[in-house]
Amino acid sequence: MEDDKRVNYKLDAINKLINNLKLSISGNKEHDELGENNVIVNLDEISQKITELHQMVKAEFDEFENQHKSESDETQTLLTEKFDLVHSDLATISDKLTTIDTNIKNMSSALQGKFNALIAAVNDMKASNDTKNDAIIAALQGLVTKVNQNTNNINSLDGRVDALEQA
Repeated sequence: MEDDKRVNYKLDAINKLINNLKLSISGNKEHDELGENNVIVNLDEISQKITELHQMVKAEFDEFENQHKSESDETQTLLTEKFDLVHSDLATISDKLTTIDTNIKNMSSALQGKFNALIAAVNDMKASNDTKNDAIIAALQGLVTKVNQNTNNINSLDGRVDALEQA
């Protein structure tokens, strides 16, 4: 706010100098804004006022430029610091993602190995069950054969008993 007042004061001073120059060049020296100390009577004074005006404007411009360059440098420094922090954070995130990716690949490989072992165990159990089932089927077929033989023997005995009863 103080800087704004100072800049406005200097801009008013520049405007007064410009108006004085305009009045001096036009030959109107009786304008209210011209006091005894500001009356310009010849071209040397006009040239001097133009030089002063130029120097004042240049000084203001240089001050403005330096102030904004300083602010720009500060902003650039802050942006660089923030960029470095973001870059560092991204590098950390990238490292963590690489670690996660490696862990997932290791876990996947381990799970695939366990899955393959499980499939092999199931296949072994199936083969074992098939062997046991084949043995059970063979035993049952043998049993059926014996039952059929016994049935034939019983039928034969029934036939003999019937023959003996009729005799």
